[in-house]
Amino acid sequence: MTNFFESLLTAFQQRLTNPLMGSFSIFWGIYNWKVVYYLFASHEKVNTKILELGLMYNKTSWVNVEFTSPAVLNTAIPAVLAIASLILMPRILLAIQAMQLTPNRARIRQKVHMDFVRQNAVLQEELRLEAQRLEIESKTINRLKEEEKKLSFAHKVQDIRDTNSKTKGKKTITKLTKPAIKTNSKNIKPKPVKTPSSKKPSSTSYTLNNDLNLYPDKRKVGLKDFMSNYNTKSNYSRYLLILHYLKEIKNIEKVGVNDFYTCFKFLGYKVPNIYQGIKDASRYKGWLNTSSTENVQITTAGENAITHDLLITDSE
Repeated sequence: MTNFFESLLTAFQQRLTNPLMGSFSIFWGIYNWKVVYYLFASHEKVNTKILELGLMYNKTSWVNVEFTSPAVLNTAIPAVLAIASLILMPRILLAIQAMQLTPNRARIRQKVHMDFVRQNAVLQEELRLEAQRLEIESKTINRLKEEEKKLSFAHKVQDIRDTNSKTKGKKTITKLTKPAIKTNSKNIKPKPVKTPSSKKPSSTSYTLNNDLNLYPDKRKVGLKDFMSNYNTKSNYSRYLLILHYLKEIKNIEKVGVNDFYTCFKFLGYKVPNIYQGIKDASRYKGWLNTSSTENVQITTAGENAITHDLLITDSE
């Protein structure tokens, strides 16, 4: 019995889910709302409700059916409305969609336009920032070039001043060593001009340091053997290597111009202007600290040059 009612309920649910039956049930409930209200809201007894419904529909036989009777009308009109709704509803929905198509297209065009305007504004801002960055870089490069020109000009001016000072020094020595010119007067004897001593000015005068032992011994390598391991083509490298040898191998605390002179003579090199040479090595190479010409120091750049640049490798 339970299975029977369950199958009956399932069949009823399937009928209601059918579009035609569902529409008919809705329209029948709306058209016969009085009957529904009377059945479910009235407090009268069941027998009374049955009698009232019989009177309401004017019982007729199934043979002689009257099409204008309430029973026929209450069933036929909801059926016609259900069929009409099933036929017209899709067309009504299509018409509504067609009416909404134009506003939807306008809305989509407006959204696309707004997105384009927003992206264009972002792109314009990026281009503006990039132009500012390029302008700043250009100004920085121009400023660095100007500073480089000024620095190069300052170096040239300093070289010219150094050259002029050397020339003036030579002219002064020539004037001092030139004998006095004889006068035409026979009674006046020319006074002898005092010539300076044979000692050269301090800027070009050197003294051998006889205390330096530059030969090899049992514990320390000699200067010539030390120099043979490095590239000594320029005087800059010679100054740096001699200073390194005297400080690190000979453990001499203070190295001055005369020590460089002694080493140049020992190695058989042509003696340059050592005062100017060590200053040029400091200025152009940055290898030496020549704040005191009697206590020259090696800079970090000089140490790197000895370790990485001047050392002769096997491949060379």
